[in-house]
This record gives sequence, C-alpha cells and structure tokens, in this order.
Amino acid sequence: LVGLFVRDNARVAELGAQYLRTYSLDCMFAGGQFCFNGFFSAYKKSGYAFLHNMLSALCVRIPGAYLASVLFPATLYAMPGVPHETLGMLPEVIDDIRTHNALAPIAHRNLMVYGLAESALAALIAPWEDALPADMHLAYLPNTLTGVKLRLSVYGSAETSPESRISAQIEALKKILGPRIYAEQEDRLEAVIGRLLREREETLSAAESCTGGEIAHLLTTIPGASDYFLGSVTSYAVSVKEKVLGVPAATIREKGVVSADVAEAMARGARQLTCSTWAVATTGLAGSEGDGVNEGGTVWIAVDGPAGTVSEKRVYHNDRERNIERFSASALDLLRRCILGTIHA
Repeated sequence: LVGLFVRDNARVAELGAQYLRTYSLDCMFAGGQFCFNGFFSAYKKSGYAFLHNMLSALCVRIPGAYLASVLFPATLYAMPGVPHETLGMLPEVIDDIRTHNALAPIAHRNLMVYGLAESALAALIAPWEDALPADMHLAYLPNTLTGVKLRLSVYGSAETSPESRISAQIEALKKILGPRIYAEQEDRLEAVIGRLLREREETLSAAESCTGGEIAHLLTTIPGASDYFLGSVTSYAVSVKEKVLGVPAATIREKGVVSADVAEAMARGARQLTCSTWAVATTGLAGSEGDGVNEGGTVWIAVDGPAGTVSEKRVYHNDRERNIERFSASALDLLRRCILGTIHA
C-alpha cells in the first residue's frame, strides 16, 4: 500500500504516467484536486481500475500484467495517504483482491492476552509453539492498550475444516495462559469489562491521577457504557484527592502520593462518592523522572469492590503517552480479574 500522491512515491507516479500514456498521477491530482474527466478518459483506454467509498477517498489498482513488464509481477493498490481514509477503504480493497485473485484458504483463531510482555509470553509458551504442526503459524501482535494478540493460522490447507485442529491447539494454550487470556477473539479490555458489568447488572466508577481521564475515555468509547459506567474523578492535584475523594492528608504525607495506600484510598473514595459496585484508581509518575522514592514510569493501581480493595504496582519504561496507555490498560486488566474473582482482596 502506498500513498497515491506523486510526492509520496515517485516511482508509482512514473509507472502511472507510462501506463496512462497521457495522464500521469501528477495530472490527476493537480493542485490537490482530482481531475475526474482526465482520469475516466484514461481509465477507459487503459483498464486502470479504481475504487472509492463514502469517505470520498480513492484507490487505484494497477494490473499485475502491466507491472510485470516494467517492475515486478504483482498488482499494486495505490491507497490514500490519510490514515482514516485508507482504513475506510480496506474492506473494498480486500473484496477487490478476492475478486481478481485465486486465494489459498486461510483459517485463523485469535487469543487476546494481557499481563505479559511479548518476550515473556514467547518464553512461557515456547514448548507449545515448538510442537505446533508444520502448517500452523503463530503471530505475536502487541499493542499498548490491548496487550498481545496471538493469532494461530493455517494457510493453504486442503482440509475442509482445519478449524478443529486449530481449536485443539487453542485449548492446550488456554491451559498454559489461564486468566491472562481475556478474550478468544479480537477484542478490547474495556469492551470485555462492559459485558461483564452488564451481565452482572453492576456499575463502575474511576479515580484517576496519572492517567488523566484515559480510563474514563476508554470505557466511554464502548456503545452503551452509560448502562454501567457512572463517572470519574480526575484527581490530578493532591487537594482534589483529599477534598473530593477523601484521601487522608496523613496518608499522603506518610506514604507519598505514589503508593498503594493512596491508590486504595482513592478507589474507596470514588466508590463511596458514586455508590458504584466497583471503582478503579491510578496514581503514579507517567514521565521519565522519579520522585526520589519511585522511578519514572511507576504506577499504583487499586480496585475497590464488594470483597474489599486490591492494589498492584507496575513499572513501565516508555515515553509519557505510552506509559499513560499502559497504566490505563493495566488498571482495566486488574479490574477485569477482580470482577471475575481470579484475584482477591
């Protein structure tokens, strides 16, 4: 996939100019405006194919037969340079690829895992992975907000249904990873938590310091979150922790803002304030500088619920933005485990 504008890929522009003879990509996008008349005229003569969607984005397909004569034997799809336009066009592009190519069958299964870095996860499941059949392939797809997606695939199988063999391997993997698996299909922690709370008819609140409202943001990206999410207090200042959440000044003075005691007091305060079933809280240092006691990238997470309060410490060594994402995802994962009862106060 390449940018469609000339400035994005000069070689594509050159090939386009040769293939369309009169109309190069430069002409098509003169001044940033698409020249429809010129394009359609050239399209009719040359067989250059195009796709467009409701975003008014455009994708051009250069046939493989032409590319094979000048560069390489492959069909090239020139996509928009704007990310959301490209993402919006992908379903149409994939359908077009399927229409014009004989594709080998592919069978996939995904597992969503949180709480282990990619390297640690790979080491843990190495014996299982090494024993996989030769036609099975495992992909590790890490993300700061969703953890690691494990994708087990069988490519080009002549079997009618390779899914049964994949399922057997997935069941073996589930025994190794246990509660670290939070979904058996592509999913997000906040969506999983939403379903759990809705099924139980329970509610949630949050008290955020170092995450600055990111947890509330993630929760409210899920449609229908108002069924279970009551609200959040972004208690960035010590005074808000004390006056709104009721964190004792003595606790902050004796234990420090970044501590298990303060995180737990914040969670209890949010739960009491909103009368929610559960409350999750964060306090930490998202930047690279420490506070003399804790190193940069340290977060204390707490969850308060019907059975009491649980807290955990995490340390991440990323930039500020990525640390905030990791803090938030770690808080959601602790909340998930508390709701499921795999961790107790």
